[in-house]
Amino acid sequence: MNFVCPGCGKDIAGYAGEVRVVPSFDGAVRSYTYKDVSVDLEQCMSYFPLSFFEENPSTTFDYFPNISVEITCPFCDEQVTLDIKNEEIDEMKSIDRGVGGSGRQTIFDHDRLRGKAGPYDFQELHIESDGEYRGVTTFDFSNIGTAEDLRNAVENAAVRGFHWFQSEDDPELAGSIYGSLKESNLYKEDVAAYVHDAFYLAQNKRYRDCCEILFNARENMKELTLNDINKEFDKIGEKSLVDFVKKYFADDEEKYGEKVLTLFKVKDCNSDVSA
Repeated sequence: MNFVCPGCGKDIAGYAGEVRVVPSFDGAVRSYTYKDVSVDLEQCMSYFPLSFFEENPSTTFDYFPNISVEITCPFCDEQVTLDIKNEEIDEMKSIDRGVGGSGRQTIFDHDRLRGKAGPYDFQELHIESDGEYRGVTTFDFSNIGTAEDLRNAVENAAVRGFHWFQSEDDPELAGSIYGSLKESNLYKEDVAAYVHDAFYLAQNKRYRDCCEILFNARENMKELTLNDINKEFDKIGEKSLVDFVKKYFADDEEKYGEKVLTLFKVKDCNSDVSA
């Protein structure tokens, strides 16, 4: 990709001065990210109360997956249109969301939760909003010689110049809501809920928390057996508790994997007897 103007044939790259650039953004979104939070949701989960945002500071991420620019040639005023970025938004978000992000639920549309007031506990929560760019439209091209240089300049301007229609200060912020619920807090007699939580935590290398979840399962369901647990792990593609520990606790220096096996009277990863 180059910056040669089709009108006058001159190269705009490195131009010593200001060049008018009008960027367009497709799919830009800001995500407010929370970890290990509780929220008391009301009105069939239609909004988040202002108190939630006051009590829980977020980590924010701005994503600009698709960017095109219209450049006005400083030599002849001809317009040059270029696509300078084209990425998958889900791939961009996954970098910030941890490996368990594939298990996210669309909270407002979740069948098991629709119509039920809170409180709810989340492993992670993402509240997203769209925005409108109101930034600068001229750039100093003296240090812009490549498409990457221009992309960096445009993205830096976008971080400063985007006006987001919704914000974490809005007491009725809805937007797009994604999260991973702490299912075992909702369904204390459901083996699958504990297994889903354990799977999420192990994927994100939270070994101690994973061990605690399975300990709670044994405490809350006195008749729970290894066979019961194995059936639920098999449903999510992990075959059994032993296979789960082998796969996800391989670099667990604190040996929580061994503690998990001990909970269900499994001596080591080479044995698998019912508890």
